Formats: sequence, structure tokens, C-alpha cells
Amino acid sequence: MNFKNLILLFVPFYFSFVQIGSNDQFQQEVATVFTLEDGLPEIAFSDIQLDKSGNILAVSKEGVYKYNGEKWRLFSKTSDLLKTKTTFDDKNVLTKVEFNQNIYTGKKTGLFIKDRKNNNDQEIFPADKKYSWKLTGVNTLLVDSKKRLWFG
Repeated sequence: MNFKNLILLFVPFYFSFVQIGSNDQFQQEVATVFTLEDGLPEIAFSDIQLDKSGNILAVSKEGVYKYNGEKWRLFSKTSDLLKTKTTFDDKNVLTKVEFNQNIYTGKKTGLFIKDRKNNNDQEIFPADKKYSWKLTGVNTLLVDSKKRLWFG
């Protein structure tokens, strides 16, 4: 598990991105919290994508927001980048991504990594120095060029 960072997009209540640093055991600490002050609106995002320059795009029905490394900006008022969602046999699975020989799964009940020893899913709980929290409704996953996992 060699992610340098995890990036979270909380859709259900807070609608904010959180950048989380991690070590090999996924003991995490919050590095950056993106809020309305950073230009991220309080809307539901259904997809996270990379543009050709490697910028993060947060896609919603209301438009596309682009992160330039410092701020979020409205990139397009149209939602042309919305993709048709892949369906999985397990109705609780919303999205999957493979990275460094690990499979990360976004489910209605949270974010999971496949434990290759016993073939079970292990839940990942984001945490800062004092608190950890449970995720729900992880709709989209993306690994960027800096080996960061974005999800929301």
C-alpha cells in the first residue's frame, strides 16, 4: 500500500475534499481540508477525473470544478464529462480501482481494500490526529499521477 496521499470527497453531508497523508498501514493524518472558502461548492459530485494536464476535475450535474493545486474553480457549467456508471454483481459496490496490486472498492457502506491473504475486504477509516470517521456512499475512485487516491 504505497499511496502517498488519500483525497476524500464527502458527498452526503459536508461536500468537501480532504487530503490525507498515509503510511503503509493506512494510519492517516489530515493534510488539507478543502471547503467552500477554497472554491468547492456544497453540491453532490458523482465523478472525479483527471484532465490532460493532470488537474483534478470534480464532476456534478451542476457543472465541472477544476482543482489547480491551490483552489477549486468552476471549469464548465455543463456536465458533459458525466460517465455512465459501471454496475457490479454486488449491489453494494459502487466503484473499484486497482493500484499497486491492490483493489480498492467504494461501497455504500464505505471504502475498502482487498486483503490478499484471506481475500476479504478491509475497511479503511480516514483519521486525523485525534479522530477517525466512517465513510458511506463512496461513489467514485481515482488514482492520480502523484499516487494519491481520490474518492467521493
